[in-house]
Amino acid sequence: MQAHGTVRATERRDVARGCVLSRARTNTLRDSTQVLDGLVALVERSRAFAIRDFENQDQQQLRQTLLPQTDELLHDAEALFVDVLDTYDDHPLAGSTLDPDSKDAESFFVAVDSIVSSNPASRIADLAFMARLEICSRRERLAHLGADCPAWGLVAACTSARRRVVKAASALVFALRELAGIPSNVDDGFVTELATSLSIRRAYTGFRRAVAEQDRQVGTTEVFRRLRLAGIQLAMLVSTPIYEELRVIDRREFRRLQAAILGWLRTPERDARRGEHIWKDLATFSEMLVQVNRRGDLQQHDRAVAEELLPLLHDGSETAWARAKGLAGALFGRDDRLDELAERSDPNERDMWASVVQGVLDALDQEHAEAAPRQVLGDITALIMRLSIEDGVR
Repeated sequence: MQAHGTVRATERRDVARGCVLSRARTNTLRDSTQVLDGLVALVERSRAFAIRDFENQDQQQLRQTLLPQTDELLHDAEALFVDVLDTYDDHPLAGSTLDPDSKDAESFFVAVDSIVSSNPASRIADLAFMARLEICSRRERLAHLGADCPAWGLVAACTSARRRVVKAASALVFALRELAGIPSNVDDGFVTELATSLSIRRAYTGFRRAVAEQDRQVGTTEVFRRLRLAGIQLAMLVSTPIYEELRVIDRREFRRLQAAILGWLRTPERDARRGEHIWKDLATFSEMLVQVNRRGDLQQHDRAVAEELLPLLHDGSETAWARAKGLAGALFGRDDRLDELAERSDPNERDMWASVVQGVLDALDQEHAEAAPRQVLGDITALIMRLSIEDGVR
């Protein structure tokens, strides 16, 4: 099955970016059931690895706690991915045809999403090979972090490493279940980068609107109550599963604001002007969260959905209206006016819907966003349902 330019299986397992594998391992998991069980356990372990718990530590503490735990996770993941290669590289359906010099190796997350969306059971060894290379690279980066690397730099490196373990292990679980004809389990289900971006936008939109609502309901004079409620919103956001997927630069700002709010609330003699300054910082940052819409995958997704939605709004049938309401959920957080219309769900407002959706398309034109192919988006309705379920669990 060797394609032109591919590396032989034995060579690929032995040499990957200069990392030599040991053949002295005596506990190689040859049984496919054991491999799958090991991967499921790795998914659970890596998802439970809450880096948020380390974010308030200083540089020295992180080097004694977070870095060793992250390296241990990467070590175990790398060993398990080698087991997958040993088990499946010669499998008639799942053997590798990956050329390490091809574009598949350029972007790990994009490549994994691509494989999973197109017959992953036939490319299990490819997934394991890519995963092993990526994890090896992350271990090397962690090992060479200089003494001058700041605390948040260490957090960022470990967050990036953890994300890759979750991505690779969950993709392999998905592929192995498909090969065995086993239904995928929601708890260890694979999540695309698009689904992650949509979840982040939902979280940011909820936080941004909660802050704005506090201003409207509480009033401008009750800074204590506003900051207390904002502190609760921040604590809720930090505790959600999606928090681990946020950009570290955003998490750092959330933590800075959280510390400022808590510090002010705990001060016996509170300076109202200082409180207003903190509130202004929070409100400004929360409004900036709308910039999540500039993510490339969200721009492509939103254009594709909006282009599909607009003709439905000009169709007077009930079937078209039902479909339009479902598609609008996929655009949650893109435009506040559209979300308000979707919440009212009044069929007599279809013209208003159409005007707002056209505005979304015009804005995307200015951003030079192209529509993603429909097969890349997958089943939008199923994705919306999954995101809604996750929101309910949180």
